[in-house]
Parts: sequence; structure tokens; C-alpha cells
Amino acid sequence: MSQRQTLTSEAAEMLREIGVDTSRARLTRRPSRRSDQLLCLPSPDQPQLVVPLDPAAAAMVTDRRSRRRHQRWMKVATAELIERQALGLLPIRRLVVDDPALQELAAWVTGGDGARVGVLRGPLRANRKPVLRVVDPQGRTLSFVKVGFDDRTRELVRQEEAALATVADAVLPGLVVPAIQRAGTW
Repeated sequence: MSQRQTLTSEAAEMLREIGVDTSRARLTRRPSRRSDQLLCLPSPDQPQLVVPLDPAAAAMVTDRRSRRRHQRWMKVATAELIERQALGLLPIRRLVVDDPALQELAAWVTGGDGARVGVLRGPLRANRKPVLRVVDPQGRTLSFVKVGFDDRTRELVRQEEAALATVADAVLPGLVVPAIQRAGTW
């Protein structure tokens, strides 16, 4: 079996939605300790959660919802392998992206370097937008980023920004509204 594989259509679509050049991405099974490789969960054929193979990203996997016992066990085991930097040594398909767009986006959102980016992707529906989770090198969440990738989703993101601002202006006891760190076009 070849170590270098072309992208699945689903992985390519997800990368396009977040502004990554798909010609600079590929799947591999080649063992590596590179922390910039990405794991697609549950698989590159169905990328619902995409995380870097970096110890800081392990929390992104454990925070994922699991309905069944075996799913909970698998996410804990996967997170442990990511944390120990051992998952990249297994012959599972991983995503390699040679486009710096993800790190540039994380730096744009956070205003700094060293952030890691994971991608959350919900079920297919008319208003689906990728959500990026940005964590620092220690795995602490810095921000969540909604990405509008076409006219419809960009407008939805603008509407969500306006709604958050409206709620933030209201004085509602006990309600903590997340602060918008940055909005605009990247």
C-alpha cells in the first residue's frame, strides 16, 4: 500500500471551507512524530473533528461527545496516544497540510504564535459552518472561531456576531456572554 494518498472528497471539502489550499494537503500512513500532522475523527472519509497530533490538542479529543461506552474508551485512548506523541507512529491515515493557512488564521485570531487549531464540523445542513478551536501550547482553549466560507455562511456569522453584541449589551444577571476577540475577513 502506498504511504502517500490523495485526499478524500470530504477532507478536501473541509479544508476548502477553512481556506486551506487542498493542493498542498495529502493523506499519509508514514510513521512520524511530526506534531503538525492532523488526525481526522472518526476518519478522513467523515472528518467531524480534525486535531493536530500535538499534546496540546489531546483535550479536543476528550471533550468530544460520546454516546456509547466503546466510543468513550476510544476517545480516551486516542487522546492518550496524542498526548504521548505516539499516534503518529501507527499506520493510520493522517492529514498533512503544507499550507501555513491554519497557523496564520490562529495567529490572526489570537494575535500570537504557538496556537494549535482543531476543526469541528457538524452534520451536513444548510447552515453548517466549520468551527475552529484554538488552544495554546498547554492545551488551554483560547477561542472558538466560526468560519463563513461562502456568501450564506458569511452572512450567518455576521448575524451571530451582531446577536452576541446585542446580548452582551443587555444586563442579564448570571449570564456570561463570550467576548468577541476578533471579527472580520482573514
